[in-house]
Amino acid sequence: MESSPAHHGILCDPGSAAASNRHVSTAQISIFRGTGHPFGFSLLPLPDPGPGEVLVALDLSTICGSDLHTLTGRRHGPVPTILGHEGIGHVIAVGDGREPAWLGRRVSWSLVDSCGTCRPCTEWRLPQKCERLLKYGHAPLTEQGGLLGCYASHLMLRRGTHLVAVPDTLPDAAVAPANCALATMVAVMESLPHGTGRMAVIQGAASWDCTAARCCARPDARRCSWWIANRNG
Repeated sequence: MESSPAHHGILCDPGSAAASNRHVSTAQISIFRGTGHPFGFSLLPLPDPGPGEVLVALDLSTICGSDLHTLTGRRHGPVPTILGHEGIGHVIAVGDGREPAWLGRRVSWSLVDSCGTCRPCTEWRLPQKCERLLKYGHAPLTEQGGLLGCYASHLMLRRGTHLVAVPDTLPDAAVAPANCALATMVAVMESLPHGTGRMAVIQGAASWDCTAARCCARPDARRCSWWIANRNG
């Protein structure tokens, strides 16, 4: 879907349900200013997507453990920022070079944006280690219009972000964390040598752990032990 001829200008399907959101001139955002500071709520001008970019109207965002780590000071990042990288939404506008068939589609996306040209992207096949990596929910509010986190009404996806169409039969709450918890655990499971997986020990009961348990529920999985650890040891 990404290899269409170049399109000129900003594309929006006026007949789609999601397109009505495109007539909104501002985005509602939740601003994180650092540990110990209350969240602020504000409006940002809703920008037009640039070349290769996609503007998404968010339907639901979920809270990742890394967001809680940032909130409590266990993880550090630029502030002010819009937190959140797990979400689900509808495409309401695309920039030059993106396939117009995405308009109105319900989508998920990769939680990082990569350049596609550096050594990690090309030689190592590790776009998550891109030399110019951007992770949604961890970018400064001053970068590229600010709409780079999911705790907002809209999200601007950059040109190196992979889109995935999502069927309407799947509930928002199940799909929103797929680009983080599900993607992470699938990557882990796929990297295991062939023939392993006779027994898996899963420590914890967070989203990743529940996803890992589901990944282990395969015909060749003989046993899965689920250990819910006491946080206090």
